[in-house]
Amino acid sequence: MVHLLARRRDGSLIDSPLRPDALFRPSSAPPSNSGTPDPDSHSDAACLVVFNDRLLGAVKHDVLAFGVFPFVIWAAIRLGMIGSSMALLVIATIATSETALGSGPFAQNSPFQNSALLQIYLTVLAISGLSLAAVIAERERAEAERAQSIRDQVKQSELLRDLSGRLLQMQDEERRRIARELHDSVGQMVTAMGLNLSVVASSQNLSPEAANAIEENTILVQQLATEIRTLSHLLHPPLLDEVGLESALQWYVSGFGERSKIKVTLQLPPTLARLPAEMEISIFRVVQESLTNIYRHSGSATATVSIDYEAEMLKLSIEDSGKGIGVEKQSQFTSAGQTGVGIRGMRERVRQLGGSLQIESNGNGTRVVARFPIADRFSANDN
Repeated sequence: MVHLLARRRDGSLIDSPLRPDALFRPSSAPPSNSGTPDPDSHSDAACLVVFNDRLLGAVKHDVLAFGVFPFVIWAAIRLGMIGSSMALLVIATIATSETALGSGPFAQNSPFQNSALLQIYLTVLAISGLSLAAVIAERERAEAERAQSIRDQVKQSELLRDLSGRLLQMQDEERRRIARELHDSVGQMVTAMGLNLSVVASSQNLSPEAANAIEENTILVQQLATEIRTLSHLLHPPLLDEVGLESALQWYVSGFGERSKIKVTLQLPPTLARLPAEMEISIFRVVQESLTNIYRHSGSATATVSIDYEAEMLKLSIEDSGKGIGVEKQSQFTSAGQTGVGIRGMRERVRQLGGSLQIESNGNGTRVVARFPIADRFSANDN
């Protein structure tokens, strides 16, 4: 029990058996962690020092009452709105009690002046402490919303990548189906047309004009059959499924060179093992798209396609000696939504397999480099 001594106007003392803790600390409040300083206890001590004349002597200057202000700030920062409110409640309780007992900086004047000064003092403390706590709470709320927004964007990005991967898979399946239909249905009908034309051409009752027309149609049908077979293989080369990536690339590079008149050099490891099906189709599509871009945009007479191993990565490189890509166009490659459909498709195919795609260009040509992780996949295939 602490005995508070109050001084009457005539100078006599009043012994008041009061417990200061009971004035401002609820009995149901949980005890503070012994390892963590309690801002309220600090503000209690500071407030008692300022308002209790018996501790360090009478405080004659009202401005010294703001010595508790740092503790209000501390409570607002450490405990937020609740901590600031509790600290203000403690300070208001002690200040009011001590002023009523004739102690502290606001007990030196008339009762009216003391009351007015005390109210102004508590108002300033309340506005400052609660405003700071509100600002801190708003900042924390904004940071939480921003963090949630980032998490939502990451989740949406992952969903978009998954959707893009499924679309690419559906595209490959559709290409495989169309290629099979072209080869098995349209190709067979064109072959039948060629056979019928050969039967008609063997007839002896044709005029010279009819014979020439039959011969021209036979040539056109043969060309049509070749185009259909080429288109079917470009949509989905059967060698890719039957033999593997090496044979499929050799067939495609050879045919591309004949059609485009671009000399393409293919460099492969001495023993290129079979890769997972999704990796082989991705590598083939990257080569196909890159060579198509070289033919359309670079103006290069040569191109090089190479595959090599780098530690636990497979490196695919396609380069030319053309006019290169402009700086503005290169900057668009790093901006979302600014690249073409073909480059986006290449990036997405490589990303789906956990790899990376880089495009390097200058005035002497362009180089596309794709890297695929292969260690885990090889071990999975061996098992």
